[in-house]
Amino acid sequence: MVLVIGGTGYIGTRITELFERDNIDYSILDTKEDVHLNHYYVGNILDKDSLKTAVSMADTVLYLAGAHLSNYERNYDFLIKGLLNCLELCREYHVKRFIYASNGAVYSDIDGRKTCAEEDDVCSKEGEKTYSSLICRAERLLQNEAERENMRCVILRIGEVYGPGMYNPCSKKSVSLLGDGSSVSSKIHITDFINILYKIILDSKIEGVFNICDCCPVEQITFYQYIKEHSRDFLIKLSEYDGTNERLYWSIFGLRTLNINMSNEKICKVLKYDFVYKTYREGLNSLFSDVG
Repeated sequence: MVLVIGGTGYIGTRITELFERDNIDYSILDTKEDVHLNHYYVGNILDKDSLKTAVSMADTVLYLAGAHLSNYERNYDFLIKGLLNCLELCREYHVKRFIYASNGAVYSDIDGRKTCAEEDDVCSKEGEKTYSSLICRAERLLQNEAERENMRCVILRIGEVYGPGMYNPCSKKSVSLLGDGSSVSSKIHITDFINILYKIILDSKIEGVFNICDCCPVEQITFYQYIKEHSRDFLIKLSEYDGTNERLYWSIFGLRTLNINMSNEKICKVLKYDFVYKTYREGLNSLFSDVG
């Protein structure tokens, strides 16, 4: 059985639709209490006891829990303590495989990086209170646990996801960017992400670290200017930013100021995946029609 932690979100709902279609045995654990689904468990990663029943029946854990909280301490609790709670139960109940939704922000501490980062290029500054260092620490915790317990693990360093629905930038009237918008972002259309994720879930032999992004890293300003070319009323708002506002730093707006320039060569070679939307232009073009 696959346990999807965070299974009611943008990614989780799409992957579980495929499970339903193909009759794959799965369960969902999330914090929402008003969900009426079979094999749904209410739980919180910060409350280990609330995870026990769901984890005890899983062979594979798909860990999609994610949030942008207001300060370092809250993010530490969520990213590190929450993961530790889950890993302790995985050890107790002999979970065989752990698929972890990480983040391309692990590469943002690589100073002056001009070329696309590959999976071995992580260079987080240990001890710094940055999003990158927290993500790197979480990855190391998982890798160490997986090695000790002989548990297969897959780490997905995900670029900025967009696509139909709530993460369709073409349906918005404006976007706010901190700074001048020149930071490089690695994007991934939800269709390609779900295809890649499903391929990984179905092949239990796959393990290791994978960058999840399309073939064309792009400056944030260029990405949104492309939208503006097709929707003249679309407004790009630039705001001065010096990195000192903690709440902004830990928000999605702050994360968009990080340079996250990733290579997807490993996905293409190892998984032999052929992208539906190879570049952000193709992905955005598919969305313009959705909003008329």
